[in-house]
Amino acid sequence: MRHHDDESSSDIEREVAAQRAEISETLGEIKERLSPGELLDRMLRDSRTRDAVSRIGSAIGRNPLPVVLIGVGALWLALASNRAERPPAYHRPRRRPASRAAMPVERERLMTVSRDNLTAWLRDAYAMENQAIEILEKQVSRLEHYPDLRAKVRSHLEESHCQAERVERCLHQLGTDTSGLKTALGKMIGTAQQLSGLFASDEVLKSGIADYAFEHYEIASYKMLIAAAAEAGEHEVGRILEENLREEEAMAAWLAQHLPEVTRQYLHREAAGQTAKV
Repeated sequence: MRHHDDESSSDIEREVAAQRAEISETLGEIKERLSPGELLDRMLRDSRTRDAVSRIGSAIGRNPLPVVLIGVGALWLALASNRAERPPAYHRPRRRPASRAAMPVERERLMTVSRDNLTAWLRDAYAMENQAIEILEKQVSRLEHYPDLRAKVRSHLEESHCQAERVERCLHQLGTDTSGLKTALGKMIGTAQQLSGLFASDEVLKSGIADYAFEHYEIASYKMLIAAAAEAGEHEVGRILEENLREEEAMAAWLAQHLPEVTRQYLHREAAGQTAKV
């Protein structure tokens, strides 16, 4: 009888383990299906959804700049509302400047306030870069008839991945880590922003305008971060962020120089009856 009970217990344990594995696999599939990029792709494959969104998209497409500004503002407000969140589990002892002991109280207080704000703003910047990555990934997958623009977008997408890594490195240097919630918000807003111009007949131009506006938002953000790093005495963080700033300024300058040519290409293609959208 005891042997039979042992076999029954083993069977039950195996069954529970199998059910656990099945539940884990199901949750993994659900998580993948609910990712912002997957939701957008599935929506675009649905003709009924495509027709419904196209009616909204055509209206938005005629004037995209407010949508870009709303997207940037939504990210800013969402990140600001989460500013008071508790730091993640990652911890590293903060470095104290060698002259901290002899530092005036006012200066020490300023450095503390600057470092705290720098940490929060770096988390915002990491979310901002993930927003940019989400936008650029969708663009590069669609651009077909504008090879120079596509190559530049692909190149800047690679830069954006590196920029996100640099921001994360800065956070580690300050003894903290990125915010999962802020990062998720950035990706979601990036997906929504890219969707706003997807159904416009002149999508390539609307995307160019949106990219140009977003580049200047990033430039302003990094200038603010570099100033905060200087006040916090985090000069190495400032040097890392300057590399990101230079890349954003270069991308903005490239867009300013090449958007007129992209416009001419679009008009010539449309006049010739060719695909001009992307």
